[in-house]
Amino acid sequence: MSVLWLPSVIIGTACVLALFVLVRYNALLRSRSRVHEAWSAVDVQLRCRSRLIANVVEAVRGYAAHERRVFDRITAALGRVLAVAEDHPQLRASHSFMSLGNDLHAIEEKLAFARERYNRNVLDYNTRIETYPEAFFAHAFNFMPDDLFEVADETHGELRVSYPPAA
Repeated sequence: MSVLWLPSVIIGTACVLALFVLVRYNALLRSRSRVHEAWSAVDVQLRCRSRLIANVVEAVRGYAAHERRVFDRITAALGRVLAVAEDHPQLRASHSFMSLGNDLHAIEEKLAFARERYNRNVLDYNTRIETYPEAFFAHAFNFMPDDLFEVADETHGELRVSYPPAA
């Protein structure tokens, strides 16, 4: 009679062990997915920054060139009256430059937050796959550590804008 409970214990133990493996495996998958999602957020901000810089710089260049043409025509028409004002012109394009700076500052703040979030998720994921019991499952299911944020190429690095454009 004591032999009848043995298959139940074996089946129960196997089920508990399978459930434990499944829970640990799913936790590793969720952690890795958070890393990938966090990297996507960094990439989105990097792309936004690149588009913003290109678009706003072109707009500012165009507007500044337009203002310069208008200012030159007015100066030619008024001659000496504006000669004094030409020493310290207050062009409206400076507002565009200020707007560019504000927009870039906002993007850089979002990018810094996204980088920090990505690195936190990578740290959590890497810690999970290096500590037991997850380390055993990570090795068995080939979970590899991810790298912390690094600037991979020039498009993701610091961008420099020079104005006025070279003639």
